[in-house]
Amino acid sequence: MSTITTYENLLNIIKKAPGHIYWKNTKGIYLGSNDAQAIFLGYKTGQDLIGKTDFDLPWKEQAIQLQEIDNQVMKTQKEYCIEEIVSSQKGEKTIFLSRKIPLYDPKTKKVIGIIGTSIDITEGKQAELAKQQFIMNMAHDLRTPLSGIIGLSYILSKEGTQDQDRQHGQWIQDSGNQLLELINIVLEVTAAQYHFTETIASNTIYLEQ
Repeated sequence: MSTITTYENLLNIIKKAPGHIYWKNTKGIYLGSNDAQAIFLGYKTGQDLIGKTDFDLPWKEQAIQLQEIDNQVMKTQKEYCIEEIVSSQKGEKTIFLSRKIPLYDPKTKKVIGIIGTSIDITEGKQAELAKQQFIMNMAHDLRTPLSGIIGLSYILSKEGTQDQDRQHGQWIQDSGNQLLELINIVLEVTAAQYHFTETIASNTIYLEQ
C-alpha cells in the first residue's frame, strides 16, 4: 500500500470518526476537523472549517480564552482536559469532555499547533446529577422522621413508667443514632462527590452563541 493511499485512508477514518476531532496551527487557524465537529458548528464537512479561527465560530465571545488554552498546551507541551458547555447552531446546550495535546512536526519535532478531541457527555452528566439529587433527597427524607423517633425514644428511656419500657426506649435510641450516623456518612460522601464535580465545573468554559 502506497504512502498516499495510507494517508487518504487515515483522513477518511478521521472524517467519519465518532466524537469531535480537530487540529489547529500555532495561530489558532483550523487545519482540519472531522465531519462531526463541522456539522455541530453548522457546516457540512471538516473541509469547511479549514482556514477559520474560533473568532469565526458561534463561540467567538470565548475565542480569546480558548486561544489561551491552546497556547498553554503548546507552551507546556502537556495534555489539557476540560469540560465545555457549548451551544450548537440550533441553540442546543451540550456538555463535552475535551482533550487537547500538542501537534508536532514529524521532521523537526517542533510544536506546530494542537490536536483536540471532544466527546459528548451530556447524558452521563445529567444522570450523575440526578443520582446525586436522589441520594440527597432520600437521606433528607429519612433523617427528618428518624430525628423524631430518636427524640421520642429518649423521652421513653428517661420517663418510661417501667424498667422494660425505659430499656426498650434506650435500644430504639441507640439503633436510631446508629442509623442516623450511617445516613450522615452517605450525605458526606455524596456532598464530597458533588464538591468534586463542582471543582471540575469551575474549569468549565461556556461557549455560547
